[in-house]
Order: sequence, then C-alpha cells, then structure tokens
Amino acid sequence: MSNHHVVHFKYLAVLFCEDVFSGPLTSPVQLIRMRLLTNMTVSNDHKHVLTSYIADLFQVLFTGNGSTKFQVLKLFLNLSENPAMIEGLLGDHVDSSFLALFDGHVAKEILLRVLISLFQNINNCLKKEGHLAIQTTFTKGSLFFLLYGKDCAQKMRASVNHYDVEVKEKVTIIPKF
Repeated sequence: MSNHHVVHFKYLAVLFCEDVFSGPLTSPVQLIRMRLLTNMTVSNDHKHVLTSYIADLFQVLFTGNGSTKFQVLKLFLNLSENPAMIEGLLGDHVDSSFLALFDGHVAKEILLRVLISLFQNINNCLKKEGHLAIQTTFTKGSLFFLLYGKDCAQKMRASVNHYDVEVKEKVTIIPKF
C-alpha cells in the first residue's frame, strides 16, 4: 500500500471515529460508520489507528442498542485478532457492566460473539505472545481483570447450563472454564 493510501486510510478512520462518537447514539450514520470501521479493520495493517478510540468504543457498547452492541463487538473481534492490539484492548478501563454481556438474557449472537470469538481470540493471542506473564501491568478495572476475574469465570461456568445448545458447546471449548 502506498504512503498516500496509508495517510488516506488514517484520515478516514479518524473521521469515521469522530462521527461515531459525536453523532446521535444508534443513528443510521453511526451504524454505517461502525460498519465501515469494522470492514477497515479486517486487515491487521491499520488496526493500530483505532488504539486511541478503544475507551470510546466501550462507551458506545454500553450505551447503544442491540445493533450498535453487535457492531462494536464485531469491531473488537477484528481488533482482537491482532496480537499487537491485545494490550490496548485489555488495558483499557471497562465498566463492570461489560460482564452483563455474558448473561443468558443477551441475544444469542451477541453472547456467542463475546463468549467464543472475542474471548478465544484474546486467549490465543495471550498464549501465543507469552503475555500471560504481563498481567501485573493491567490495573484493576481493566478488561483484563474483568475477563480473568472470578465474576467472569462464574458467568462462563453458568453458561454451560444455557438453554441454547450452541452456547453450551462453545463455552465448553474455552479451556480456562
């Protein structure tokens, strides 16, 4: 990719992020921009551009509707596939309400996206990169402490009794639980 394209990509990513965070919540423009950002982060080449927006994305996740939550999770899923993004994702301060995404009343697609794809990507990156030893660098209240804390472990174990067979199957393949 030429330098011109890299600069243009960064400009668009910043512009789309600003649109997402400054516009009305769950508006059509916000959802379109979220979809564009998700598509832009399919490749690992430019995911780092979004590092400074992770906290804002968590805020949109907590305050948005089902469609917005799903788009943010898809974006996080793309980011979690890049080991270089893991520390940024795990190090951000995240409200404990994030764990509500693991509750049985959450839509199956969102539950599966969080339970399997996002969580499994993070686990795989941590193991691959040997990051398990750096847990002391994460502060309380970070996504790391939420995902690897006892409250999340309890919710994951409870998901084994979920009414949906696919959720039950997927949660059992996560080795930590």
